Amino acid sequence: MAARIALALAVFLALASAAARADPHDGVERYDSNRDGYVSFDEWRSMGGEPSVFRDSDLNRDGRLSAGELDAARVRDERVKAAETAGDAWISAKVTAALLMDRELTISDMRVTTRDGQVRLSGVVHRDDEAQAAERIAWRVEGVRAVVNSLSVRPSLSARSR
Repeated sequence: MAARIALALAVFLALASAAARADPHDGVERYDSNRDGYVSFDEWRSMGGEPSVFRDSDLNRDGRLSAGELDAARVRDERVKAAETAGDAWISAKVTAALLMDRELTISDMRVTTRDGQVRLSGVVHRDDEAQAAERIAWRVEGVRAVVNSLSVRPSLSARSR
């Protein structure tokens, strides 16, 4: 149950973050660096816009976006970016849930972050085999394209006294 709640919260936060980035008062002026009244493909890309969104939004196929086309493009672009962010949040939540469900791991301080399907594991584990197990678990989660294991191994006091 806790894993489902964490998963739902991660997706909600990702979508809210994407919506917060959108500024409805941004017009052509923000994107139109050459001040010709239109937004070119290069101007769109320089502001971080997705190429496919530009092509889909250029309805008259003149290679530039008018104010109306730009409004539609910005909405589409935010949807694309929100979906990507939500996908990464979903992967992080699934990896975190899988790590928490593994009874062999004693996780005291671990963080899972994902960007473009690349999962980064950071924090502290007590044994080297736990760091390796965490990486194996992350790799098993659907959608993971790469795993960067930045876990530090610090033996616990009980393990040191043995």
